[in-house]
Amino acid sequence: MLKIRKNLNLNNNNLKEINLSGDILISKLILLVASLCDGISTIKNISVSKDIILLENILKNFGINIINNDNTLVNGLNIKKWKQPSNFIDFEKLVDILFYMLNILSKTNFKTFITMNENLLNINFDNLSYLQSNNNLVFRDKHTLPVLVNGTSDFKKNKIDVDNTIDKYSIIFNAIANNYDCLINEKELKEEYLESIIRYFGFNIKEKLSEARNILNKDCKKSKEILILSNKEKITGKEFVVPASQLEASYVLFLSSILGVKELLIPNIALNELNTDIVKTLSDNGLNITYKNQKIVNNLKVLDIHFKESILNEVSVSEKRLSNIIDDLPLIIMLNVLKKNKINIVGIKELKLKNNRNYVEFLNIIKSINVSAIENKNILEINPEALSIPDNPILLDEIDGITNKTKLVLFLSNIALSKNVFELNDREVFDVFPNIYGVLEQLNLEIE
Repeated sequence: MLKIRKNLNLNNNNLKEINLSGDILISKLILLVASLCDGISTIKNISVSKDIILLENILKNFGINIINNDNTLVNGLNIKKWKQPSNFIDFEKLVDILFYMLNILSKTNFKTFITMNENLLNINFDNLSYLQSNNNLVFRDKHTLPVLVNGTSDFKKNKIDVDNTIDKYSIIFNAIANNYDCLINEKELKEEYLESIIRYFGFNIKEKLSEARNILNKDCKKSKEILILSNKEKITGKEFVVPASQLEASYVLFLSSILGVKELLIPNIALNELNTDIVKTLSDNGLNITYKNQKIVNNLKVLDIHFKESILNEVSVSEKRLSNIIDDLPLIIMLNVLKKNKINIVGIKELKLKNNRNYVEFLNIIKSINVSAIENKNILEINPEALSIPDNPILLDEIDGITNKTKLVLFLSNIALSKNVFELNDREVFDVFPNIYGVLEQLNLEIE
């Protein structure tokens, strides 16, 4: 449970520097890569998410020694020295890690049973067809996931087409773990954190970009060929500093704006140029945000985000922009609601199609505080001019049907809406924003 007591004597006039622990995805990737290198890697600023604790325990089952002090020390091993786990392994919600591990282990002789759980029941294992075709995966029954038997996977002679990040990363992990040549055709550019990380560690990777321009709409579609080459030299551990997440930075910007923070610096943020829409939307909305000190750290682009208090603009979120921030839209809406700023959302048909229940419940909540939300064809028009502060905070533990991201934004909104103390018992919500405790303390809020 997290309980916040509203502090009416907040002093947010001075420049604050909010330090965030590392991005969850990058932390996962660096743990896996470090485990495949020989010797010790020192990982600084690793994510405080419980997903990272779970992944560390999974890797320990295979004989990887991991020690957490001020930093995380990973004593990696060549895949040939990994140990057969003695127990069933429960990946809980780490579906991406399950796919990566199945690929990493594809040429071992392990008989690795993975406990089935409700999070894995609807997985489409067709994405692993390149392993199944080589008789690497044997399905026992509905209670266990595939057993790896006598791996023979070899992609040397094939070009593999991928259209999503998990498939791309899975095949890269397969290639670097088992040290063979592999050619991947990425049909549309996705994030490239893993490519940057393995290049930093010394794995042999080459990339070739291509562009295809659509004459009718002038859009330019970029694709990429990724060539992984086997390494003749041993890959050893390194020191790595994990940058923080743009998404978590957006929660800090949201809090800073509603709390009246005058000036703020969030250092060491990972720049994913293909996924900056949430911060761009906040900037278009009128938040005074500038990027500073852009540099390359451990082969990843990082920068500092500088925020100054500002007046919001009336904004219209385009249909194209909406498709990239659809899961984070409640953050944009609630920022404008709390600032009594009108906002239009174009493309609500897609919003309803993706998660209509979350959409409906969220609208019901904001309407309960006298916010006008009118659907006009494919546009949602939100007008919070009549916003009223409720006598009691929004009781999120009693609301079903909204996502954890939406619940988190509403919980943070209570800081502006509530007159005194409010709380939330759902710990899964905090997994969306693992830095929440540290950030609230740095912003001078009283938490229990």
